[in-house]
Amino acid sequence: MNLTHLTLQELQDHAQKLINQLAELEPFRQGSLTARYHTCGKAYCHCAQENDPGHGPYWTLSRASRGKNVAKTIKSDLVESTKQQIARFHEFQQIVEQLKEVNIRICDELLVREKQASQEAKKKTNHKNQHGYRKRNL
Repeated sequence: MNLTHLTLQELQDHAQKLINQLAELEPFRQGSLTARYHTCGKAYCHCAQENDPGHGPYWTLSRASRGKNVAKTIKSDLVESTKQQIARFHEFQQIVEQLKEVNIRICDELLVREKQASQEAKKKTNHKNQHGYRKRNL
């Protein structure tokens, strides 16, 4: 959405719409889901055969938390749910990014209005001074 030509009210309405979208998001989680395969080391096992992927997949969800990598094993029957949670986290990030941009535009518009109000106040003060009102020094 192009934000450059929206009024302050339209920007505020858009920000509220984004906040509502955040509130409606189902639970989400950050991370990367990885399938891993292992070999057991037994010569007679299928995993010892050439081109055999090995035992697995074993699913691991990893993410950074406070500067450290945190990993969690995800059971195979929960992989699809976990993928959906991760997808919702990406949606959350996109909404937050849009909300940041809208708020920057709202702040810019408020600064413009503040500057205009200040200029109008100066004009009124100058107008009073030009028509016989004296400035009083305290």
